[in-house]
Amino acid sequence: MPVEQLKPRLDLLQEEYVLVQAWKKTASYIRYHYWFSDTLALDHASVNLPMFLDEIRKRLQSPDDWKNDHLRLVSCHSSNIG
Repeated sequence: MPVEQLKPRLDLLQEEYVLVQAWKKTASYIRYHYWFSDTLALDHASVNLPMFLDEIRKRLQSPDDWKNDHLRLVSCHSSNIG
């Protein structure tokens, strides 16, 4: 019996099960590799995951109109600590 493979197609990317798995991997990677990441923002997105994924799904319906948010750099000055 042949095994069906999940091919990289935009319509499949919009499926909830694909978006949930992508979110889990992304959040885990960010938490593990980036100590300076905004974990509060990750927690907020996790709590509101259905709404967050719905927004992603809507944005994927018009990929040519997708606009990324600007990258935000958070600096840490040791002189402000303690």
